[in-house]
Parts: sequence; structure tokens; C-alpha cells
Amino acid sequence: MNILFICDEYPPGQTGGIGVVVQSLSRALVAQGHHVCVAGLYKLDFGAEDYEVDKGVRVWRLRYQKNWPGTDFSSKVHRNLPLFIQKTTASYRAHQHFVDFVQQLVEKEKIDIVEMPDWVNAIYDMGINLPFPKLKVPLVVKFHGSRSFFDFEMNRPLRKKWLRIDKAIYDRADALSATSNYAATINAQLFGGNRKINILYNAIDMPLPGIEPIKRDDFTVVFAGTLIEKKGIFSLMKAWNMVAQKEKRARLWVLGKGETEPLKQLLNERVQDTVFFKGHQAKHIVLESFAKATMAVFPSYSETFGLVAIEAMSMECPTIFTSRASGKELIEDGVSGFLVDPDHIQEMADKILTLLGNTALQKQVGKCGKQEVESRFNIHHSAQEHIEYYQQTIAHFKNK
Repeated sequence: MNILFICDEYPPGQTGGIGVVVQSLSRALVAQGHHVCVAGLYKLDFGAEDYEVDKGVRVWRLRYQKNWPGTDFSSKVHRNLPLFIQKTTASYRAHQHFVDFVQQLVEKEKIDIVEMPDWVNAIYDMGINLPFPKLKVPLVVKFHGSRSFFDFEMNRPLRKKWLRIDKAIYDRADALSATSNYAATINAQLFGGNRKINILYNAIDMPLPGIEPIKRDDFTVVFAGTLIEKKGIFSLMKAWNMVAQKEKRARLWVLGKGETEPLKQLLNERVQDTVFFKGHQAKHIVLESFAKATMAVFPSYSETFGLVAIEAMSMECPTIFTSRASGKELIEDGVSGFLVDPDHIQEMADKILTLLGNTALQKQVGKCGKQEVESRFNIHHSAQEHIEYYQQTIAHFKNK
């Protein structure tokens, strides 16, 4: 099968969870004999090559900027227009160029199906509704989490601008999939209708390549993720005051980009030297941290899936995840990990302390967590499930 993924954060570069997922799935599909292309519209400063072949996956990165480059007459005229007009016209121009490229790629590479996420960095950055036109092949939109989704999750007012953009992507899709039942349910509530949404969980390569077993550090807790409210890091800081005061040997490693000063202000003076903010780290560093930590904690308020949790579990690292959103789909509380509500600070502290003080429980939960990932979130099984879904989607599209 010939598959095209639309993705604007394919590694390396300033990647996010979607980019990691698309790369992992693309490589697995190629390994199973399929032909995979990836194309995206990237900011100029994203980095990486404009074209590369990544373990058999062919990747194109087209670039855009908010002004109209060039020295010809039309470019000079454009630069004299009001800024909002400059941005709008440059955005339409870049988007149309990308659409033309995709249409040509579909023809040239004999693409059978196209998949894109509901979160599109370029469209959000441009801030205007840029619908994707009809293609000769089906377009699948997979729900990883849109702006409207996360606004809804965080109880923020839904902004008409983003809702209009997200609804247009939803309506344009020939078929819909989601990374969890929870994501499917919320998106159905947001956008209405009775459209079928197929569940295709994210997955990872098992065993994770290049990571050797490491002796675990006692009393070491690790958090990895963006330092924003949605990820529950503020709640973790509050719980850590209780943990570190009761267990003097406990240490917390915080891996991720974001402002640290607001987090430090939540820590009692007596425990501040037990928390180490390490900033954004490369993926292999994060995985090595999971391999040697006593446990990992991710008390998110909102997750469409929770890739970082299964990555930690895959390293046999006892994992505490959120009881909200997709948490109960990934972890059986008390068996393959623990679940906590990010608003229940005392409960979070108690579960961290329970694990820190029980080596046998750490080993038991870590082993069960790894087995759960191997059986349910293995990328090779996931690739086969995606192909079956693509085949069904193509057949339905042709019979319309």
C-alpha cells in the first residue's frame, strides 16, 4: 500500500508527540513492505532537511513564512500592505503551494490513502481557515487533540476562531480515527453528528532501540513533559512538598521545556533543593531517565492518549498517570501502574510515597506495566491494525 502522512513536526527538529508517533508508525509500515511518504508545511526555523529518506520513509518539508519573500514588483507591493493583509495573503499562498504539492505527490507516488492530524501547526500559526480540497483518494483525520479539544478539556471558553478551523478539518475528513475512546467521545461532542470514529491507539517500538538496562536510582522520581498546567506539573509541585518533607531521600527530576520560576514558587523552601529542572531533553535522554528512575509521574489534566506514560512503562518504570481523560484506557490502577486525579494532591503524594517505600511493589508494577505495553501498544501490531483500517476506508471511499 502507498500511504501519505501529512505531518509538520516529523523528527528531527522541534518535534512534538504527533511527529514521534508518525515517525514510529511510518518506519513500521515500511518494515512491513509498504511505501510511505510524509509531507508537511514547516516554519523556516524548524530545522532538518527539506527532503530526506528516514529508514525507507520519504520525507518532504516545505517551508513558509508570514511575509512574502522576493525582490520582484509584486513582492515589493505586498510589503507595503497592512500587516494583517500581508500575513493573510502570504498564508494563502504558502497553503496553496503545499496543497498543489500534495496533489502532485498523490499522482506521482500513486498514493492510496492520506492521513493528517487534527492539530496542524501551520494553520494555527496562520490563524485562518485553510480547508484541504478533495483528493482522488480518501483523507483520514486522526484525533490527537485540537485547540478546541484542549480548551474543552481545561474548562476554557471555546474560541470561535479555533472552533471554526477545527470543525472545518473534521468536516473535510473522508474518515475519522482517534488515539483513544476518550478522544473520540469528546470530539463527537464538540463537532456533533453521528460519524463513525475508529480507535487506533498510539504505539511504540518494543524493545525501544538503543536503551540498555540501567541500575535504578533509589528514591528518584521523574516527570517528562511541557511545563504547563495541562500536564499537571503544578499539581505535582504541590504534592512534592508533602513527599519530600516525609521522605528526605526523595529527589524529583523535571524534564521539559517551559517556565520554571512559577513552579519553584510553589515549593516550600525546605524542599527546593530536592527538585532538579533539567529543561528539554533529547528522546534518548528521557528514555534513559525512565530506565533508571524509581518511578515516573504524569498527573495530566488532559490527554488524548499519553505516549510518555507507555514509554516509561516500556522501560519497566513504575508509572503514575492521570485518572482523567485516557488514563483508564492505558493503565489498570494498582496493577500495571497507578492513576491519580491531578486535583487530589494528598492522594498523589500518598501514592508516590507508597511506591518509594516498597521495592517489591515497584518491581511488580514495573513488570506488569511493561507487559501491558508489549501486548497492547506494540508498533508492529499497530501497523497491521492501521493497514486493515486503511483497506476498509479505501473500499468504502470507492463505493461511495
